[in-house]
Amino acid sequence: MDRPFSVAVDQPVDEQLAHLRLLGRAAAAANDLPSLEQAAHLVLEDVCQHTGWPAGRLWTRSRPLPAGPDSPALVCTSVTYPDHASRGPVRPGAVAVPPVTGAVAEAASSRRVVWGAKAESWGPSTGQPDADAGLAFAFPVPAGDEVVAVLEFYGHQPGGAEEGLTELMGTVCHHLGRLVERLDVEAQLRHSERWHRLVMGSALDAIITSDAQGVIVAFNAGAERAFGYTEAEAVGQPLSCLMPSRFREAHAVGLARASRGANGDGVLVGRTTELTALHRDGEEFQIELALSEWTVDGELFYTGVVRDITERRQAEEDRSRFDHQLASRSLHDALTSLPNRALLLDRLEQALARAAREGTELALLSVNLDRFKAVNDSYGHHIGDELLVTAARRLEAAVAAGTTIARIGGDEFALLVDPGGPEEARLTAEQVSAAIAEPFVVDAMELLVTASVGMTSVTPGQGRPSADQFLRDAEIAREHSRRRGPGLTAVYDSNMRAGARARRTAEHELRVALQEGQLVLHYQPIVELASGSIVGVEALVRWEHPERGLLPPRDFVGLAEETGLIVPLGRWVLDEACRQGAAWQRNPTCSGGLRVSVNVSARQFQQPQWVDEVAASLLASGFNPALLVLEITESILMEDTETTSHRLVELRELGSRVAIDDFGTGYSSLGYLRRFPVDILKVDKSFIDGVAEGPHESALARAVIKLAATLHLDAVAEGVTTRRQVATLRRLRCRFAQGYHFARPQPVADLDALLAHQAVDLELSDATG
Repeated sequence: MDRPFSVAVDQPVDEQLAHLRLLGRAAAAANDLPSLEQAAHLVLEDVCQHTGWPAGRLWTRSRPLPAGPDSPALVCTSVTYPDHASRGPVRPGAVAVPPVTGAVAEAASSRRVVWGAKAESWGPSTGQPDADAGLAFAFPVPAGDEVVAVLEFYGHQPGGAEEGLTELMGTVCHHLGRLVERLDVEAQLRHSERWHRLVMGSALDAIITSDAQGVIVAFNAGAERAFGYTEAEAVGQPLSCLMPSRFREAHAVGLARASRGANGDGVLVGRTTELTALHRDGEEFQIELALSEWTVDGELFYTGVVRDITERRQAEEDRSRFDHQLASRSLHDALTSLPNRALLLDRLEQALARAAREGTELALLSVNLDRFKAVNDSYGHHIGDELLVTAARRLEAAVAAGTTIARIGGDEFALLVDPGGPEEARLTAEQVSAAIAEPFVVDAMELLVTASVGMTSVTPGQGRPSADQFLRDAEIAREHSRRRGPGLTAVYDSNMRAGARARRTAEHELRVALQEGQLVLHYQPIVELASGSIVGVEALVRWEHPERGLLPPRDFVGLAEETGLIVPLGRWVLDEACRQGAAWQRNPTCSGGLRVSVNVSARQFQQPQWVDEVAASLLASGFNPALLVLEITESILMEDTETTSHRLVELRELGSRVAIDDFGTGYSSLGYLRRFPVDILKVDKSFIDGVAEGPHESALARAVIKLAATLHLDAVAEGVTTRRQVATLRRLRCRFAQGYHFARPQPVADLDALLAHQAVDLELSDATG
C-alpha cells in the first residue's frame, strides 16, 4: 500500500498545494511511465523547482545485485536535472564517474536520508555543472528489502532535516520503488512461474493471480495486508469476494466474455484502471489495478498488481478542497464572510443582463457606517472589526431573503435587491438604517453608529449600465447623503455624477496644492479690549489657486474633511503657524511673542499620534508652548469623552492652551466645561451681531461672557464689526475680541506693519465688509 503522506494544517495554503501537486505528479510518473529513468527525470525536475535546489541526478544499482551488503555497487546515470535549460535533454544510461562516496554511498548503505553533506564534484566527464563548495542531499529509493536507487541533489543553502520535506521525499521515493517492483514483476512473470512466485512473495504491493475461471491461485503478503485475508483463506476463493456485491455481476460477465476470447470487452488486460475493493472487515477502499495475462503449460492465468490508492485519492480530495477554499476566499470577505466586491460585480452583471432581457427592475444600495473611523481610531481595530461583523449580521437579518449583501471594503457595504425597483429600495434602506441605528455593545461598551445610504435602480426601457457604473452610481448617492448629514438616504440622479467628477478634480488639485506649496497662512489679530493691544493672532489658511486666485477656507476645507486631506493640511498649518510664532517670539516689537491660535479639525484630534505631532512642531520650531492656542469645537468634546479628556490633559502638560471655538452654537454643556481642561471660550459671531441692539439681543453673549468669568476662563468675542459692539463688550467686561472692526486676516508682511504700532485704534470707523 502507499506510504502515507499527510499535509500539516498549519502549513501555508500555497505550500500545502505545492506538496500535493509534487506528490501527485510523482505517483503519476511511477504509475504510467515504462522505466525508472523516465520517471526519475520528471521527479528530479519537480523537486528542484519545488525546493530551489539547482541540480539533481539519479544513481541506480548495478544488475545483477552484488553479493555483499558492504558494496553499494551504485552507478551514476545521465538522468539529471541541470540548472540551465540550454544544456539540452538528458538520456538514460550510465556515465563514467569516480567510485561512489559521500552522501550517495551513505544513503544507499544506511537506507536513511542524508542532509547537507559536503558535495563531491560532479566531474567534467558528466558535462554537468560543478557543485564544488555546495551541499549534497541524498534520498534512498527502496524496493522490498533493498535500496535500488538514490536521488542526489545539490544546493547552496545550509542543510536541515525539515520534517515536512523529509516525509514528502520519502513518499516520492516510495513511488519510484514501486515502479521498480512493478517492472521486476512484469519482467519475471514473462519468464517463468518460479520468478512469478519469488516476486509475489517479496513485493510490497498486493499481487493476486487467478485462473481463467476467476479462482484465486496465488495471494502474496502485500495482498494479505491490503485485503485482510491470509493466503490460506484466499486461495481457492473467487475473485468476487474481494469486491463489493454491486460489482460482482459485471465481473462475472467480464470473465464469461474472456472465456469466449473477447478479452478486450471484458477483462482489462494491459491497462491500468481504478476500482473499488472490499476488505475482509467490510470496509470499501479504492485500488489501482494493473492486469496482465500469462500462460503456464498452456493454461491461462491473470495476475493483478493492486495498489491501495486511498491516500492518493485523499490527497486529491484535499487538493480539490484547498482549491475550492482558495476560490472561496478570493470571492468572499475574510472578516465578515460576505461576498466581496469581485463577487458582487459578477452577480450584478448577471442581474443587469437578466433585467434587460426580461424587462424587470433592479436596485442597488451602497451603505457607509457613519463615525466608524472614529471608533477604529479611538478604541482600536479589534473593536472596529467586531463592530463590522455585528453590522454584517444585522444587515443579513434585516433584509429580505435573496438580497445579496457584500462588503466592499472598510465600512462600506452594498445590497443588491433583485428583483426590486425604487419602492423596494426605499423599504430596504429603511430596514438597513433601523438595524444599524440600534446601539452596538462591543467589549462591554455601547457604541452609537448610523448608516448613510445611497441607492440607484434600473427600470424597463432605461438602458443597461455596466456593473461598475451601477455600483459607482450608488456610491455617489451615498456620498451625497453623507455630506448632507449622518444617517440619511439619497437617491441617485445624473447631476450627482457631475458633482462627483468636480469633487474628484478638486481633490486632485488640493493634493497638488499640498505638495507644491500653494497654501498660505493669513493671520487675524486678537485684541485686548481694555487697551487695544494686539495680544495674539488666529492662523487662517488660504489657497493660492493657480487659476482661481486666493480661495478662502469655505471653498476647500469641507472637501479636505471629506477626503481625509484635512489631516496633512492641518499638520502643515500647525508647523507653519509654530514657525511664524517662533519668528515673532524673536521680534523685539512683539514684546516676547504673540499667542497664535490654530484651528483643529475633528479628524486631526482623533488621530492617536496627534499630541505627539503638536509636540514635534513646537520642538522643531522653538515656539514657546505657552503661546500656542489650539481651537477645537464643542462637537469634539462630545465625541469620546475619555479619549478627549486624556488628550486635553496631554496638551496641558505640554504647556499649550485650549480654546472652544464658536461656543454657544453646539451643546454648550456646563458639565464638560467643568470636566475638561479648557482655557478660553470664543463667543460665536452670531451672538456678537446683536450684542449692541438691546437687552434681549445681547442676552446670550452676556451669559457666555459671565459663564467664562465664573469658570475663570478667558472670553474672546468673534466677528466684531462696529464701535457699538466694542463699547458693549467692554461694559460686559469681555477681555478680548477679534473681527473686521480691528483688522481682516492678512499676510505676515501686512501684519508686521500693524504689529509695529503694538495696538489698534478701538474707535475705528465701522467695518463695511
